[in-house]
Amino acid sequence: MDTVRVKHVTPGAMTAGEREQFAALVDEVADDFVPPLTDRRGTTETQLNGPTGSQPTNYLDALLTQHNLLVFEGDRLTAFLSYRLGHHIAELPEVGACTYVSTIAVARDRRRAGHARLLYGQLMPLASSWIVLRTWSTNTSHIRLLQALGFKELYTLEDHRGAGLDTVYFGLDQSSGTVASSPRSSATTCH
Repeated sequence: MDTVRVKHVTPGAMTAGEREQFAALVDEVADDFVPPLTDRRGTTETQLNGPTGSQPTNYLDALLTQHNLLVFEGDRLTAFLSYRLGHHIAELPEVGACTYVSTIAVARDRRRAGHARLLYGQLMPLASSWIVLRTWSTNTSHIRLLQALGFKELYTLEDHRGAGLDTVYFGLDQSSGTVASSPRSSATTCH
């Protein structure tokens, strides 16, 4: 078995070889997301359920402007987590500036190998007090992992990604050294 290692790459610092593998992995998993990554304008887009009326940008280019944690097995890139520091989320003003995970992906043949858990574990000491992300409501394997790691559901936008496909925001408050409850009294659903 190849050695598994995680590399932190700052914005714009990916090598040509890493970028080539990164682009291939983004391409491999693009259609596994709801909506597909190729249909999005960027990593923080707020309209996820139909035409936006503006020209899409390359999602890969947006990822490259962010911090990335890369998992390598030997020389092969098998997973990544892309994040923004000091990000503000309009739906969660109570959180303030947070570490926002825009994308986490694992190569199809390496899923269930612990790479997503490894990536979140590597992110936690690098992150601000709050780590926040969003996913779609039918992404049950990711949601189970988030709950196991102590993330709490913070906010839900019903049908945000289409009929029956909600956007769910999850957060982990690391400021007190323990998992905190939602910044609101309970998870909020917006209709």
